Amino acid sequence: MVYAAPSIVLILLQPDLGTAIAIGVTALSMLWLGGAGSLHLAAVVLASVPIAAISLLRSPYQMARVVSFVRGADPLGAGFQVSQSLLALGSGGFFGVGLGNSMQKYYLPAPHTDFVFAFVGEELGLAGTVSVLGLFAALAIHGFRIARDAATQHGFLLASGITVMISAYAAINVGVTMGVLPTTGLPLPFVSYGGSSLVWNLAAVGILAAVAREGTVTSAAAAGSRVGGGRAHRVRCARVLRRTPVSRSANTSLAVPQRLRRAGLQ
Repeated sequence: MVYAAPSIVLILLQPDLGTAIAIGVTALSMLWLGGAGSLHLAAVVLASVPIAAISLLRSPYQMARVVSFVRGADPLGAGFQVSQSLLALGSGGFFGVGLGNSMQKYYLPAPHTDFVFAFVGEELGLAGTVSVLGLFAALAIHGFRIARDAATQHGFLLASGITVMISAYAAINVGVTMGVLPTTGLPLPFVSYGGSSLVWNLAAVGILAAVAREGTVTSAAAAGSRVGGGRAHRVRCARVLRRTPVSRSANTSLAVPQRLRRAGLQ
């Protein structure tokens, strides 16, 4: 948390409370998964409450959004975005009005970034929103499975952190769109418009895939060392050979046994 705290403080100074909360949730989750005590993490959360309060007091628009959320959305004031978002979600019905036929996009600010989920609901209906939520749920489930099967503690924490980060951003964005969280400007991963967000999310998924591959190769090596022979052993050897490129300049007769030996299959 010592390493995450300076970044969170700098983000709060922008001010960007939503991103700071998302990073804080990710950091706390990784600390908890890494073995930190629940009482210690609760103390960190309590200590961060005054900092969040100071950020609200320094930013009148943030305070207005929180007050509007607590007292009820003002359709003509700070709750304008949420009111238009709910209207867009309700207009979609079960199957939506069709791609490109949304009308609320002409009234709601930032329809392609912070509130893109509302237009998924309007243009694709309940079926579209459930599909998007199902894809995020599938990503979270597989992400935690990859973390569980990671070959090292570092891989476990890395895969868990990436999964929590993407899930936290998605949950906050959807919660804001549906009016169950105060309005904040967080993108919906892989859906909202924005080059930098998409690039870093794709990079995170690539790292997640690398952790999964490392865990698969390690599991195959461990199984090969137990079996020692037979058809299953030959299949695992073939998988390692397919996944590991061979330099054309290298001696193939020497390179193949070395690769199998590194994978623990010979």
